[in-house]
Amino acid sequence: KSKLDEKLFLEKSILPFEALKYLETAIAVPLFENSEKAFGVLVLYGRHTENFDEKSIKILEAVGERLAPLILSSMAFENSLMNALTDSLTHLPNERAFYLILENQIAESQRRREERPLTILSIDLRDFNELNQKFGHLTGDNILTFSGEIIKKQLRKMDFLARAGSDEFLAVLP
Repeated sequence: KSKLDEKLFLEKSILPFEALKYLETAIAVPLFENSEKAFGVLVLYGRHTENFDEKSIKILEAVGERLAPLILSSMAFENSLMNALTDSLTHLPNERAFYLILENQIAESQRRREERPLTILSIDLRDFNELNQKFGHLTGDNILTFSGEIIKKQLRKMDFLARAGSDEFLAVLP
């Protein structure tokens, strides 16, 4: 349900004073997916308590109805993009993401040869298939996830780690 908040009660309990310094009122409209499930809230703030009335609610509801499908579409696109570039098991970038980054890093390294060397690592977990067969795929998955976390902790923030094959990790070290 849409709501007019003339005193910003909710915001004052959450946000710092500085964020609300010049604001006195708010109007909030839920954003719905398929007209039934709310997935977000559209909030409009005003400097004076008389900024909003019932007409404002109706207008903002109409805007929310038109905006909701666009936001949902953007969220779905972002989710698809993330899934296309992320390994679902380790949550590291996948091989496709690695090659996108590698291409840019090689170009940058060639452009500034003397001041920007580039190292590429290929890390293979020795005897992983034997562990996977002996202890099962769930244990193998845990080993891969743990290995990815350990390797990532050893790298710098500027380095890029991806999971490539079943037991292979690739890193770009600019």
